[in-house]
Amino acid sequence: MKLLIKRDQKSGMFTGKAKFFLYVRAEVTPEEQDLIKKCGLENELLVHHEKEHDSLVGSVMDATRGGGLVRSIMKGISDTELTTKSLINGTEFDCNDVAELIAIENQVIGAGMNLKNYIETAKSFGGEKIIDIDELLEVEDTASA
Repeated sequence: MKLLIKRDQKSGMFTGKAKFFLYVRAEVTPEEQDLIKKCGLENELLVHHEKEHDSLVGSVMDATRGGGLVRSIMKGISDTELTTKSLINGTEFDCNDVAELIAIENQVIGAGMNLKNYIETAKSFGGEKIIDIDELLEVEDTASA
């Protein structure tokens, strides 16, 4: 499995302020795709990115004197969920600044690692795994020294 990451920057149409975009897509092998389908991992939620939209929601709520419904609609418009299927198909995140882009990119890399772990686990079904606890403790002791 490989993870494709593309970064882009554009000026905002109305504000002129820079907007940042992060496109991510996982390239999986046919064997990995089969395991994803076989184990029902297509809809596994890997990342939920909640956009910062409090100021926009506050403005709309002030204008409408509303709250719950408006907040739900605004959250639905801007939040992004990354599932196995959307990672394989490709997903774009729009970011307000570079720090947000980096944070999402790190989450996506972690999600890719988790997905690879799911796939490796799926490969092991029908077999067995032996873990040498003594060896793990030695490694842990060496790392902490």
